[in-house]
Amino acid sequence: MASADVVTMILIIYVILYYSSTIKVVNSDVSDGTPQSELRRDKEGGEGAQLMKLSLGTPPYEIYAVADTGSMMLWTQCEPCPNCYKQKNPKFDPKKSPSYATLPCTAQECSHANDTGYTSCSKDDQKICNYNYTYMDDSITQGVMSKETITFGSSSGKPVSFKDVKFSHCLVPFDPDHPNDASIMSFGRGSEVSGEGVVSSPLITKHCKNQYFVTVEGISVGEQFVPFNSSGSVSKGNMYLESGTRVTMLPQDFYGRSVEQVKKTMNSSLKPVEVNDESGTLLCYNTTENLKAPLFTVHFDGGAKLQLSPAQTFYQNKQHKLHCFGTLNSSHTIGEGIGLYGSYAQSNFLNGFDLEKMLVSFKAADCRKTSSTSSSSPNIILQVVEMFFKYPTTL
Repeated sequence: MASADVVTMILIIYVILYYSSTIKVVNSDVSDGTPQSELRRDKEGGEGAQLMKLSLGTPPYEIYAVADTGSMMLWTQCEPCPNCYKQKNPKFDPKKSPSYATLPCTAQECSHANDTGYTSCSKDDQKICNYNYTYMDDSITQGVMSKETITFGSSSGKPVSFKDVKFSHCLVPFDPDHPNDASIMSFGRGSEVSGEGVVSSPLITKHCKNQYFVTVEGISVGEQFVPFNSSGSVSKGNMYLESGTRVTMLPQDFYGRSVEQVKKTMNSSLKPVEVNDESGTLLCYNTTENLKAPLFTVHFDGGAKLQLSPAQTFYQNKQHKLHCFGTLNSSHTIGEGIGLYGSYAQSNFLNGFDLEKMLVSFKAADCRKTSSTSSSSPNIILQVVEMFFKYPTTL
């Protein structure tokens, strides 16, 4: 979750990726084009979140939004909201958008979302569907459940039918020397990840869970394999892929054994420094040069192996002026036995999600070279049925 002073307008993009049936395409002619969005790290956030470019409402109101595959919420601040956090640009004003509409408590979408325990009905005569949601870092959003139109760019300049349940993204790495680097996020036909070097692993469905779960058998630190569980047994769906969280989080036992192996393989002249950060205890090294760390290999179910360079496993912590291991202990934040695969580790990989085949595919790539969207490209207009707007509500 990004901090309030970083993102111009926060919009959590997940509903349109997971619940594709809630999207209606306004431009319905089929063509070879692909809906796309520019994707870049928030340069003002230091170690910022992944932001995607899109427009909201009618006429389109351009914003950057946090692209978060770990949350099923899609929300933004809007007028009037005197208690909202301060943001640089004006808030979205639903009164200026004829395509905006609140959802009543009787709407199917409201009852569906209520199964997750975060919607309620307003106590006034309007009976509007309200929401209240708490994130892993204890930040909270609340507001009104509504529907609105989202506009994306197009790869072909032609109208596109958005029916396929698939999408892909290529996350740019965190690099203070290249803050303006951008890549793309693609949806539907044309977003497939294919070609030489592609590896795949099954996506795992879990009851009442909406994240993209995968099964990790273990990691290799250099040449030494560290199994996910000390017993050697592996539970299906033991990690989920999360673009909205920078670091990777591992269960306590797996984390402890991995960190010990990292310490053993580092140059003996570099002494480890443990830093108590708001996100947890960090393993860091005090060096001003590029950190020379071992290669990591992540072993997924199905035989997929991803090799990670130091740039994908360590990051520059500006606050403490150290190079820190981009992995934390997840036991107190996610749940026992479950890990989170963060955006640092996913950077410079083209990741493709096929929700019909329930498969995720990975391909090593220089994500800075994948950006192909243009501001002159005609738009793809999507009607999003489930939308969450943050302003005062009657609960």
